[in-house]
Amino acid sequence: MTLSPSPSPFAQPPAPGGGVPELVAGSILALLGLWSLAKWMRTDFQAGSGRERMVYVLHVTARVGLWFGFAAFLGFLTATTAQSAS
Repeated sequence: MTLSPSPSPFAQPPAPGGGVPELVAGSILALLGLWSLAKWMRTDFQAGSGRERMVYVLHVTARVGLWFGFAAFLGFLTATTAQSAS
């Protein structure tokens, strides 16, 4: 016979819709990432050599990737908050 721990009288249920602000902010950041990708894809860069082209591609990838990274962080934050609340 095992005894289950009794719930704490001080525990509060999770707030309904607790992850909504993070989801909204994450969605906005993801849209900014798509906008940035579209903007940089339209930009014409006249590279003098393959090395300059590679540095430019790295620069664009970093700029666009930051937006997606921020959005992914907020998505991860929302997912972990939802798991810890249940």
